[in-house]
Order: sequence, then C-alpha cells, then structure tokens
Amino acid sequence: MIRLATPSDLEGIYEVECNSFPDPWDKEMFRYFLNSNPFSKTLVYELDGKIIGYLISDISDNSTIDSIGVMCEYQGKHIGSKLFEEFLNYAEGDITLEVRVSNKKAINLYKKFGFEINRTLSGFYDDGEDAYYMIKFRKGK
Repeated sequence: MIRLATPSDLEGIYEVECNSFPDPWDKEMFRYFLNSNPFSKTLVYELDGKIIGYLISDISDNSTIDSIGVMCEYQGKHIGSKLFEEFLNYAEGDITLEVRVSNKKAINLYKKFGFEINRTLSGFYDDGEDAYYMIKFRKGK
C-alpha cells in the first residue's frame, strides 16, 4: 500500500535509507522533510505494516525528487516504479532530480519514466562522484 507519510513514519523511512544506501542521509534530513518543509511530499510503500520504500519530493511550481529508497530485499520488484507512478499524481510542472552516474538501476528507472540527462554535475557527492541532473518535461501540468 502506498500512502502519504506522517511524522510517525520517521524511523521506518530511516531504516529503509540505511538499508538502501552505503552513505545514508542523516535522520534530521528526514525529520525536516516530514515536519518542517511545507513543499515536501513523502510517500511510503508499506507491506504487512512495515515501510519497505519511500519517495521524498519537493512540489511547488516544478517538482524535485529528493530521494527514493527501497529495502534491498525488495529491489527489483517494481516498488520504486509504483512509488514513482503515485508521485506523478502529486507532481507539478517539470520534474528534476540528481543521481549518481554509477547508479545504473536508478538511471534506467528514471529513463523509463521519461527523464532525460540534462547535464553532469562534477563532484556533486561528498565522495567526489559526479551526478547526472535529469529532467522530465511535463507539458500542460
């Protein structure tokens, strides 16, 4: 089941983050998105009462995907795609995101949803890895 997250989902979302990424965001970032950012929309994917995926976005005139994570044992089961499809119901205008150039799975997911690589951001990540800045143009939305 996909639903909008509430502040009480913080621990579950952070558990997914730590399971999904070798360099997880600080928990306070998630607290900010859930409690303080008025433009943030966070979706969670729940299975048997446990959060197994999330998508965090900022939505104003245009939309930005800030982070998407799925528990490792559920990756490859279209959880990310389902979160993306639900997110599109909320998104406004063009949609942008940054992704590690080495994250081929994510890049392929984004391309599946019509994103194009706009440019490379040199040294974007703390470890010095480059990122692709990707955009999905949405006419009339």
